[in-house]
Amino acid sequence: MINKIFTSIQPNCSLLFGSASFKHFCSCIAQLQSSRTILTSFAGISPWFITGFTDAEGCFRISIIKNQNYKISKESTLVSSKKVRGNLTTLPLSVRLYFQIELHRKDESILESIQSALGVGKIYRTRPDTSMLQISSFKDIPAVIDFFDKYPLITQKLADYLLFKQA
Repeated sequence: MINKIFTSIQPNCSLLFGSASFKHFCSCIAQLQSSRTILTSFAGISPWFITGFTDAEGCFRISIIKNQNYKISKESTLVSSKKVRGNLTTLPLSVRLYFQIELHRKDESILESIQSALGVGKIYRTRPDTSMLQISSFKDIPAVIDFFDKYPLITQKLADYLLFKQA
């Protein structure tokens, strides 16, 4: 199958790369395709594609939000949503974690493939022409962390991910 594809584009690519270079390129692609360790796919998409796509387009976001229901007990003891001597108290701030990828709406199928591969997340239409895959549920965040621990990022986004993971 791959040979048919490359044979059909060889005349154009041979002019750019030279015939020997193009044949070497084709043999490398064929080796990659046959290697199960490199291209194990998730829902028809390579996990390394997801990693590379996230390096380019993904966002790891930590939001700290003022809690509107913040109350402090009469004893000025700060505890998280527990009853202290009959008084309900909560923390003044809440933390939310978000993993997001936002694309033009015409590329929404890529977001659907990534969502299917990870098994978590929701796709939102953020504007008339954009869609966003968002994972923010605390029960779903471990799937993101497990994935990027197994298929690590390679750009500066790795530092963002590590901070995200610590939160």
